[in-house]
Amino acid sequence: MTLPHAERVREPSHHPPRERLLRFARGEAWRTERIVMEAHLFHCDACAGIVANERVPFDDGFRTGVVKAPGSAVGVARAATAPAFDLVWRKVEARARVRWPREAAVLPPSVLAELEPAERWSWTPLWPSGTRFTVLAREPAAGTELYLVYYGKASAFPRHHHLQPEDNVILAGGYKSGVVPADGSADDQVLTGDWVLGVPGTSHSPRTGPEEECWCLSQVFVGGSKLETFHGKFQAWLDAWEARRERLR
Repeated sequence: MTLPHAERVREPSHHPPRERLLRFARGEAWRTERIVMEAHLFHCDACAGIVANERVPFDDGFRTGVVKAPGSAVGVARAATAPAFDLVWRKVEARARVRWPREAAVLPPSVLAELEPAERWSWTPLWPSGTRFTVLAREPAAGTELYLVYYGKASAFPRHHHLQPEDNVILAGGYKSGVVPADGSADDQVLTGDWVLGVPGTSHSPRTGPEEECWCLSQVFVGGSKLETFHGKFQAWLDAWEARRERLR
């Protein structure tokens, strides 16, 4: 397994829908949605330009500062008093000093600035698929979770069915997604920086080539997809067991 560092590609081929960019620009995105969008903006000058043009500075008697996490593709305009502005910066800088897990190198600094500091992540292997994942963040109010997923060479994520939309950004490498990209193009090969939309009602099993690895950031709704392999049956049993244990408490 190689551990690439986040490097900007500047011109990915596949992008989020424009209305999602505008939602992000207006500050209406959920936290997990905001983080996965930051990952795409890090790589995409075109989408970062759209967001920057849509942002409207506000003036309500406070000083307007521009908070830009290290490596961020676009500055975030925020109204803040000087002490509040300094507090935001201290939080960003504190995260930069954390001894992150080595796999964190693949995440853009702007994404790390949004995550809670962690010195290790708990990885779940999906044997024998050659893939594994870890949960980076949960947002109970929105019912979403943020995953970092690794695909080894010649691996395939277990086939799953989308019940709700899923947002993915390729952080490094690439895979054949098995779905139509968000921009409607026919080629399902996606590479670093590309936005991949999981469409409700579709099933797929993303896979890498013999010499290809992939790192992917995914925002999913809890219960928004169902594994169609034995992994799904095991997960259903585990969920039922957890629910029974909660009832007996």
